[in-house]
Amino acid sequence: MGVNDSLRVAILGGGVAGLACAFRLRCIAPDARLTILDAASRLGGKVDGDVVKGCIVDGGPDLCVGAKLERTHAFEALALDSRLIPVNPNRLPTYRRGGAALHLLPFVMTDGLVTFRRGMRDVVQLLAGALGGADVRTGVAARAIERSKHGWRVITASGALLEADAVVVALPGPAAAAVLSGVAPNAALVASRVKYAPMTTVSVGWAASDVAHDLGGTGYLVSGGTSGLVSACTWTSRKIPSRSPPDIVLMRGYARGADAAAATDAVLADMREVAGITTDPLFVRAFAWSDAIPKYALDHSISVRALDEEIASLPPLALAGAAFHGVGVPDCIASGERAAESIAARILRVVA
Repeated sequence: MGVNDSLRVAILGGGVAGLACAFRLRCIAPDARLTILDAASRLGGKVDGDVVKGCIVDGGPDLCVGAKLERTHAFEALALDSRLIPVNPNRLPTYRRGGAALHLLPFVMTDGLVTFRRGMRDVVQLLAGALGGADVRTGVAARAIERSKHGWRVITASGALLEADAVVVALPGPAAAAVLSGVAPNAALVASRVKYAPMTTVSVGWAASDVAHDLGGTGYLVSGGTSGLVSACTWTSRKIPSRSPPDIVLMRGYARGADAAAATDAVLADMREVAGITTDPLFVRAFAWSDAIPKYALDHSISVRALDEEIASLPPLALAGAAFHGVGVPDCIASGERAAESIAARILRVVA
């Protein structure tokens, strides 16, 4: 098959991995017909955010490893370097909270980390904006895939059918397992073994004049074994100064579980106690994730590598995303790009 508009690729999942896959395919095969399906109402997966009272609020990841991002195709192709800023430019310390006391950690935790000047959501907007005519369908969940005469047939939750020459599965573990179960049982098993820890991030804007205690660091981790909901708190205005105007102190708490109301109450109480705040916040923005952090089985990496033979025996199929290849934003981008290059090598006989 040549590089022309007869190539049809279905990408299941519109998170960072799926978008990076689509962008890489667009660069390799500009006329390919790309269809992205995502069950959510928006693209980006865990990468979400908002702007409130001039504060840039990240709902999921708020930073990434710069060296990993630099190794991706998207880094140069989208000129990401011009959009990045260092995290913790003043190299402030981080603390560990034990009871009511804060204890200084003996190292700087943020060396080598970067973030997007306009928030991590920027990478989603850049990737999505560079897809050049891709058919993007949000609110559409893939239920299964099956082999067809020319490659694959995708069956959506509503029963609609989508024919494709190649499929990329870039879904969370449970959804990936369901889609793959009928055609790639080993891959489905690996995906099904990925468990997820729920988490809620709670970003809070306080009037700077109401914060009684000096926040001379990036925040604190709560000592392990603590039974409370709050596991950490970032003093975002210190860690990433451009995230808020000078008269607002932006903080972000991390709470165990996906109950946004309970998480908000716990985080506000924690922030008030540590920072000596007695007033109401200017705003609160909570993002609850029932499947926030993948937890892999001990042999996960070995199991993923062992899937090559099963995948190679099928029509062009690739796996991408945090369910298989790591949780960071650069890991997800790189995973999507490798999936695109794998499809290109098989169906277009192109070495990317």
